[in-house]
Amino acid sequence: MCSPFPLLLSPDPQQVLQAVQGLVADLHKDREGMLEVFLGDAECEEYLGALCRLLAAPEVRLCSNVAYILGTIAENESGAARLVALAGGGSGSEDLLDSLSAMLTWDDPEAVMNAAGTLGSLAETGPSRQWLLQAQKADEIVEKLRGLLASADEGTASNAALGLARIAGSQEGRVKLLGHPHSQHLLRQLIASLRAEEAGCSMNAAFALGRLCDTDLGLRQLFALPEVPSMIHALVSMMASAEAGGSRNACFALSCLAANKEGHDHVLQSPAFPRALDTLGHLLCAEEQESSWFAAMWVTLPRTL
Repeated sequence: MCSPFPLLLSPDPQQVLQAVQGLVADLHKDREGMLEVFLGDAECEEYLGALCRLLAAPEVRLCSNVAYILGTIAENESGAARLVALAGGGSGSEDLLDSLSAMLTWDDPEAVMNAAGTLGSLAETGPSRQWLLQAQKADEIVEKLRGLLASADEGTASNAALGLARIAGSQEGRVKLLGHPHSQHLLRQLIASLRAEEAGCSMNAAFALGRLCDTDLGLRQLFALPEVPSMIHALVSMMASAEAGGSRNACFALSCLAANKEGHDHVLQSPAFPRALDTLGHLLCAEEQESSWFAAMWVTLPRTL
């Protein structure tokens, strides 16, 4: 059976559309298998370059599907590295961030969600995250992701929070977020996202806040906000929830906040503190080791402050 990949290079738009639709279907059927074959193809770089250029196509659905494909490829460390390598190779992928940034303001919810998801995938691994942060579009992308936290589309808001959380995963990323002209708006919207109905959005927002709390600048900006008490209340509620990921990340964020003397005082003075203590007791006995570790770290903090 012939590979569908060469159709991406066809001058016939219908064949290109057929190839893209086939790639999406293959990813849904066998993601890992399809990525292995695609990334192992001798012409992989040409196909990646073609996909990047297709983001500028006039058909919204085509662009949305291509963004989904590229985002899935970028989740693979080798795939992300190849996209970054292509960025300076004159293949057209140097416009990748321009196209994804533009898609974040489209009216089509699925296209926006897929573009935000692709940016989140690019921010996952060190080299591609650094490439994203050093791009001229970095501040613009951060601002657009910030705005999408308030999106009515839950998938879009969740992907925006994921992108910001992954950016916050490095020191350079935290500097970028906290040095942004609208950094306090960003902190406010991350706090507001803790109450999102979409579990992924609140979980990712909690992780981002925890990472930002782990810096002096982040704490100074945070303590200047009147929303700190409501943030602690929301994190305690998340920590007590049955959703493991949200509980773990909320515990992480609270432990980062409480590692600072002023933050520790905020937590102690919160009306939610008794509930936090009760929840910590349960987490210390949890089978999920990461949650237990964060809980234990928080419990020992009063002795070190």
